[in-house]
Amino acid sequence: MKFAGPLPWMGPLATPALVARAATTVEALGYDGVAIGEHLFYPKQIRARYPYRSDGVVSVDRTADHLEIFTTLAYVAAHTRRLELLTHVVVLPYRSPVVTAKLAANVDFLSDGRLTLGVGVGWLRDEFEVLGVDWHRRGRNTDEALAVLRCLFEGEGPFEGSAISIPEVHFNPKPVQRPLPIWIGGMGPAAFRRVARFGQGWAPIASVQDVAAAGPALRAALEAAGRGAEQVDIYGRLFVERGAARDAVGAGIDYGGSARSANAEDLLETISEWAAAGATYLSVNTGQLHKTSIEEVLDDAAWFAEEVMPEARKITRPSG
Repeated sequence: MKFAGPLPWMGPLATPALVARAATTVEALGYDGVAIGEHLFYPKQIRARYPYRSDGVVSVDRTADHLEIFTTLAYVAAHTRRLELLTHVVVLPYRSPVVTAKLAANVDFLSDGRLTLGVGVGWLRDEFEVLGVDWHRRGRNTDEALAVLRCLFEGEGPFEGSAISIPEVHFNPKPVQRPLPIWIGGMGPAAFRRVARFGQGWAPIASVQDVAAAGPALRAALEAAGRGAEQVDIYGRLFVERGAARDAVGAGIDYGGSARSANAEDLLETISEWAAAGATYLSVNTGQLHKTSIEEVLDDAAWFAEEVMPEARKITRPSG
């Protein structure tokens, strides 16, 4: 099992100094990577239902700083040497796939091959409307964007699609990694088909129970594409809560009731459940997006690295 450490890419701790401090600290602690999500902005009045809370309401502080995904990962890359850089997730329909390809390839090149490009279709319809992007075409646009990414990462055109055409071009630098890992977000048949066709990983926002329940459908999609489940990483979330007086680590996000714990044995049991569901990579959330103390965030990250990670490294998903 691999682990992404906490990085304050939004919220009160999202400052240049604290981002750099968190990145260098989690690298020194032995974490494998860090992950960053994406919103370009939050409308002051949101009409869309937030799909990751049972009440449908976004309760994060929408007025807080929210760092841009690619430039922040480039900044993290400059402060670290081996830390993997995960986008979870870039909303592909927001921008031209050629622009996304350039940004992603550049980060992978500058970091010497450390980027994993997690992508999704997006949920915030209000954001699509401000950007002038057709909400109803977001799935089709995502499929076409994925084809464009593969075309530019691994060739130089031409590409002919329904929304974009690309002649033969010089697209350089290429990503260092061949292929550049693309992880697909989302739940349901369309997401599974994208994983099977384009992805090296599946990165939903879901509880371990939901991921386990979706396993047969994902495997069926992979088999239909001539691929095996062992060819695809699965990404999940782990919430570490320590100290009765501390804020709830997942504040604003319930992820279908994902377990939270400060007990090493309980966390190892949860990690085993994730592995049984097929997970290979877990992010460790210690409240980095809402807490006001970087010491609390990094102290909990250190506790996990020292008390849980050595045994957790031995946990693997079943073969076959």
